[in-house]
Amino acid sequence: MTLPFRVSGPRGARIVHLEHPLSEDPTGGRLVLRTSADRPVRLVPADWPEYLADNVDRRLTARNGLAKGRVIAIWRDVRAGPRQPVAVCCWHVHEGNFPLAIFDAGVANVIDPELAQILRGVLVATVGGLAGHAGFADRQVERPTDHVLWRVDHVAPGPNFAVRRARAIAATARGQQDFGAEKILKKDRPVWAKDGFLGRIVLAAP
Repeated sequence: MTLPFRVSGPRGARIVHLEHPLSEDPTGGRLVLRTSADRPVRLVPADWPEYLADNVDRRLTARNGLAKGRVIAIWRDVRAGPRQPVAVCCWHVHEGNFPLAIFDAGVANVIDPELAQILRGVLVATVGGLAGHAGFADRQVERPTDHVLWRVDHVAPGPNFAVRRARAIAATARGQQDFGAEKILKKDRPVWAKDGFLGRIVLAAP
């Protein structure tokens, strides 16, 4: 999927802007794809899959994620009401020629299952499209653009361990069950992802 990304800033701190209409909504509005650099997003936890709102907040605050556009959202813009997010994706770029990675993603609970599956596909395709952008190109070897990663960090012992573990379990299950992430064996992982969950999502052919 070719999207009008606007990428700026130095290597390691790229800022991603995107505002792209996807479709007209039957209720009189439209669906629009944006990054957090263009419109900040804040989720009501009860309206979303378990722990997704928490993971979005954490991604926005980590390493200046909000300003760098590290959360992608699909918004429903309704003419007679407020804009509402209907799908979100927390993503990350590893330096080098690794695929881009999704930390967590999901669709609002009220969305029809058929539409929800379409929106998940849009989120994954958006991250895959970013991998091919010149702003994220490796100096020597091209990044893969035929798949993205789903990464959940290892939960180390420490404060709030039970909550952090539950959050990681929920994100892992979401990647596998809702997005089809296939677990990558430890022997096939890069050194920075030996622990925790790492999965592969193959992108649909254009």
